[in-house]
Amino acid sequence: MASEVSWILMRSRGLTLVELLVVITIIGIISTIIIGGLSQARETSKKKRVQADFKSIQDQVGVSESDVKLLKDITGSSCTDCGFSNATPMNNQPGALAANAQAWLKIGFSNPPMDPWGTPYTLDENEYEFGTTDCRPDLVVTAGPDGILSTSDDTNYSLPHVICPP
Repeated sequence: MASEVSWILMRSRGLTLVELLVVITIIGIISTIIIGGLSQARETSKKKRVQADFKSIQDQVGVSESDVKLLKDITGSSCTDCGFSNATPMNNQPGALAANAQAWLKIGFSNPPMDPWGTPYTLDENEYEFGTTDCRPDLVVTAGPDGILSTSDDTNYSLPHVICPP
């Protein structure tokens, strides 16, 4: 009996290398699962914020005819995102950023609204852009996570006002 007790006491003094490696592996697997889930939740949250931002921008731009005319006058029947290169992150294009900021200032924003990834939203005024029969809604556009316009992760929102037909 005494020899069994001494074996148990010797055995309980520490973990073997194999046991320690098993514990570390299990902790690693669990943390990978948790971090992956948090990352996905963070991206989902950012996409929901974009939808809320679009609604907020719509509310600020307004839906009256005078606001629509103002938007058309600001963008010149064109777009603020047209000044951005489609091959470079928006934040690396100071000239286009300044022009975009000016457009937002003209319609009453103190600063251009920023998307959750740190790039500004842009305006795309579309009515009559390609002729008198072309009647498409204006858009607010975000470049998405990569910060580059005209890539697959862009999102746009149609503003509900339309000034055509004349």
